[in-house]
Amino acid sequence: MRHHRRRLLFTASLVVAGALIAFACSSPEPNKNPLPLGDSDSGKKKDTGGTDPDPDPDPDPDPDPLPDSGKPPGRMFAHTRDTLFMFEPINKKVTLIGKFSCLDATDDVLDIAIDQTGNMYGTTRTNFIKIVPTDATCTIIATKARDQYPNSLSFVPQGTVDPQQEALVGYSFDNLNDATIYTRINLQTGEMTDLPGNLNPGTFPVEYGASGDFISLLSNNKTYLTVKQVTGDAGTGGDYLAEIDPATGKLKQIIGDMKHKQTYGFGFANGKGYGFAGDGKIVEVDLATGNAVVVLTLDGGTPWYGAGVTTDAK
Repeated sequence: MRHHRRRLLFTASLVVAGALIAFACSSPEPNKNPLPLGDSDSGKKKDTGGTDPDPDPDPDPDPDPLPDSGKPPGRMFAHTRDTLFMFEPINKKVTLIGKFSCLDATDDVLDIAIDQTGNMYGTTRTNFIKIVPTDATCTIIATKARDQYPNSLSFVPQGTVDPQQEALVGYSFDNLNDATIYTRINLQTGEMTDLPGNLNPGTFPVEYGASGDFISLLSNNKTYLTVKQVTGDAGTGGDYLAEIDPATGKLKQIIGDMKHKQTYGFGFANGKGYGFAGDGKIVEVDLATGNAVVVLTLDGGTPWYGAGVTTDAK
């Protein structure tokens, strides 16, 4: 029997003015400016009312300015509710890009996605937006009623959803508050079209909902989604790494238990997945087993909300 569940996102008033966001044992690399924190939050679900274990030497202490979204290889974008960052997993380093310019005080950026040419898009609680990845300035493309846009986004390769081009897709919420409905977003108008598929194909003993993000990769022709169990015994209560069909959004297989909750952002670099969690942790994920290991923790546990890489991420 399915359980009605409250969506876990709420906004608490935790503003740390003029403070630096830092990682345990790994300082961020902003433009030497203080990094303001937004309101703390338990996650990015729809509204209802550490220590670095292996500090590698830094072979590139002063990387070149970011030319576009996700280049060169080994870089990915992630964000909190109101601030965009770049994460370099080899150096275990985070760089501040900036605050999203088009948000009002009540809005949050739920997730971002990046096409092959470096265009970045995002969903907020009320808006579909386009983002300049070099400075986080953004413009509103469309507005809907609160919490209508998906909180998980990815571009999928040409030939999956659309024979002519990449398509921006996500999982929107069903009537039980689980993110299971596979939908496409029109880049020009922000309109959503539900695709003929659902995360749960009816062939698994339990049902799942999207935890918050997914990636679709040309390098191995696989699409990975972080999911949580929504029926039956929840086991460890952690998220699972799953493979889905990018054409239909249907679950193909559960790869493994990540044993970490609220994986709201997901990225990829150098053959490994990277999860960005609601407790501020970044975890390195083995895509063959789902095993996840914490590599960094955002100071104070400030929640990550999402992440993004291109389909040709290396």
